[in-house]
Amino acid sequence: MTLLVERRQIEEPIKIEVLRTLSDRTDRFLQVRGTVLVPDDPFAVPSDRVCQGYSVIAISWGVLH
Repeated sequence: MTLLVERRQIEEPIKIEVLRTLSDRTDRFLQVRGTVLVPDDPFAVPSDRVCQGYSVIAISWGVLH
């Protein structure tokens, strides 16, 4: 069996599966595309500051090494 024939045999079921689920995938994408996660709890601001602190530590460590 040539490589081209084998490739087509592998691609065909994948193509069928993608086309079969394309509409559902598109619907899910459109649903979550506009979703923005905004933390709304008492720990949101401190948590953000901790993340920024870790970023500073990581950059400092990278510069030192």
